Amino acid sequence: MSSDYLDGSDYGDYRVESVYDEQKQELKYEERQRDKDRAGMNDRVPLNIEKFDEEYYSKTVQKDHAKAAQKFLEDNGYAKDWKVVVAEDTMLMLDYDTRVYDGNVPDQFCVILNILEQAVGITRFTIHESKGGNTHVIIYLPVPLYDAQRVAWQAAFGSDPKREALHLLSISRYELNPILLFMRKPEQKLLGDGNVKE
Repeated sequence: MSSDYLDGSDYGDYRVESVYDEQKQELKYEERQRDKDRAGMNDRVPLNIEKFDEEYYSKTVQKDHAKAAQKFLEDNGYAKDWKVVVAEDTMLMLDYDTRVYDGNVPDQFCVILNILEQAVGITRFTIHESKGGNTHVIIYLPVPLYDAQRVAWQAAFGSDPKREALHLLSISRYELNPILLFMRKPEQKLLGDGNVKE
């Protein structure tokens, strides 16, 4: 290994590779734009993105899904009881829209979890009720993964396929915080019996 790659950490090659991958992605994007220009595709009437977003719930505010999700909660009166939780690089967020919340996971979950742990190491997970009464699962990973890798694992776990496809669309558009869930806020408990004593 040449000294150009040594930076005093175990992740030197990883960082160089990551920067190289980002540069490759930027070049591919620029190349696609040039191809569209040559073909006259950028002159066509654009797709009605606003209608598309309403239909598939993929709105953003300033290209940020978390801001749009918070605005949705506030505009619809849910902000008192619900909050937006954005996935960290060490979290998978699974949305089982066809599974009514009962505190359990789908049958295939443990099989896929075993495969995931062979790839990344020991994990832990929590199960939650979604705003619609269905099941959400958060898996905590011991190592960070790229957004696209996390989306792939979420799809492998059987998370809502439309949601995972929209995550990939958001990633391709370089939008912020594509992976998030609405989570119920913990109940505020009063100390004592709630009566003020003077």
